[in-house]
Amino acid sequence: MPSILIVGTGAIGAIYGWRLSQSAQVTTVCRSNYSVVQEHGFSIDSKKFGQEVFRPYRVVRTVTEAVEANGSTPFDYILVTLKALPDMYSTTDIIGPAVTPGKTTIVLLQNGLGVEEPVVAQFPTNPLVSIVAYIGTSQTSPGHILMVGGEYLVVGNYLASKVDNTAQRQLLLDLFEKGGVTFTAEDDVERIRWQKLFWNAAFSSVCTLTGMNTTEVLNNKAGLDGVKSVMKEMILTANAMGYDFDVESQMDAMIKGSATNVPNYKPSMQLDYERKQQMEVEVILGTPLRRAKAKGMAVPYLELIYNLCSAANARNLLHNTSSLGTLLPRTSFSISDVGDQIRNYFVTLRRQTLLPLFSSLFFHSSPPLTTIQPLSIMTTVRALNDDEVFNEMKKMVAFIKQEALEKAREIKVKADEEFNIEKAKIVRQESLNIEAVFERKIKQAEVQKRISQSNHINKARLRTLQEREHVLDDLFEETRGRTQQLDKDESGYSDLLNKLVLQGAYTLMESDLAIRCREQDVDKVKDAANYAKEHFEQTLKSALNITIGDDYLPSSNAGGVVLTGLKGKIVVDNTLEARLEIVKEDMLPQLRVILFGHSPSRKFFN
Repeated sequence: MPSILIVGTGAIGAIYGWRLSQSAQVTTVCRSNYSVVQEHGFSIDSKKFGQEVFRPYRVVRTVTEAVEANGSTPFDYILVTLKALPDMYSTTDIIGPAVTPGKTTIVLLQNGLGVEEPVVAQFPTNPLVSIVAYIGTSQTSPGHILMVGGEYLVVGNYLASKVDNTAQRQLLLDLFEKGGVTFTAEDDVERIRWQKLFWNAAFSSVCTLTGMNTTEVLNNKAGLDGVKSVMKEMILTANAMGYDFDVESQMDAMIKGSATNVPNYKPSMQLDYERKQQMEVEVILGTPLRRAKAKGMAVPYLELIYNLCSAANARNLLHNTSSLGTLLPRTSFSISDVGDQIRNYFVTLRRQTLLPLFSSLFFHSSPPLTTIQPLSIMTTVRALNDDEVFNEMKKMVAFIKQEALEKAREIKVKADEEFNIEKAKIVRQESLNIEAVFERKIKQAEVQKRISQSNHINKARLRTLQEREHVLDDLFEETRGRTQQLDKDESGYSDLLNKLVLQGAYTLMESDLAIRCREQDVDKVKDAANYAKEHFEQTLKSALNITIGDDYLPSSNAGGVVLTGLKGKIVVDNTLEARLEIVKEDMLPQLRVILFGHSPSRKFFN
């Protein structure tokens, strides 16, 4: 069964992870919804697929945790459903620990243009599958997924990737089919991404900046003009990249389709802005803008809308963080530039819209501004009466009150912003402290676990060694008992004594030797002494004198002899007990191997 790691398991990741789990082993990386999903799974309510609780094979907090939990087995697929925010984080750095070079297939299910570029650069030997999704789903609360309509995927090739993904893409399509997912396969996914951007770049940005939904924008002439201007420049940019889209037909289809298919709809960029979350400005507007400029194109509407949305993104980021230095790390404009463009925009808006409007109000028509005649100047001067003085005072009081209210609102707004910044700073610091304590306790627990495990292993090793020593002691004790029976064999024991005495003589190489033996072995030792003397003199041509002392060995000894030379200064102990100890020392390694086998940790045997 294929193993799939889903990184960024929000609404889209949960839906498609659920469908893939029908025939694959799915691990999900969850962050804010981790606790709920770990305990209860995903509670999914889908108009197309029905209601069900989806419990992934494994739920983890990080990609590294997923890799550790999966052991030495690499993932077959990594499905990336993260929001595409290249100015905030690196997708390749996040998924990197789980990517096995040449093995893992990376599947990108993200918005925008150019999301594949860093993946191909970072992982040039891995198969890549790029997907464009058309789906209406959201996570209403942690672990609760609502899918309001149908869904549709375009699964395609990214032509800049040189790794053949045919087999991997077909297996993925089979998994989607088994899960009931609607899809088509395309050879050039970037063409589809451009088509989706025609709508997304135009409607998402205008809806975000005006606060209107799609229907309100379509019914507002200025708003619709803005949509058309941005959309036209997007289509022209795509054609400059080598495509052949018809500008008018594409715009007509997008606008008519919006009125029919997505009435009163708020795009995801607009929802992110309202929730004060980061918008996918770079991949929806930034990448097309940079490609247009690289082609030497003038796209003033796209550039303006990009700068305005980037400024809105910066404001939201400022609202959510205490560090101004982190704002817009990859944008190519300054806050003052954005301010100049905003001022120019509203100056133009005032000239083109407000002045004609005031003109129509005063003149009940729309004459050119140059036809407005100044009012004739009044030349009579008189004193104000009481009513007029009172009215002027009322106006002055109202003006002062209005100024005071505006100043109060300004102070409140500034105080709220400072409060939110300070609160965010405190919350972040406390979160870091809690994470640090948590990590320290985890490390302590891991250390204790390893110490305990090591102690158990050492105790087991010691018990094993003790048992082995007991076995060897029993073996030698049994052997020692059997040596006590050797003297029962008269012939064999006599022959053994002959050899022991002769070996001792050869070892000492002295002419006068003294022998100690057991009292009951005296006769046999005399015979052995004669045997040794005869062979010694015959071999070495040297006389040998052997005497048997009356300082006998204990009768409890198993047998054998002790030879001494140089008046007791040199001793050769050839008792059976001594010979057994020599055998024990020499044969102990071989006995260990015979009885217990080779040690698995031993590498060398010579």
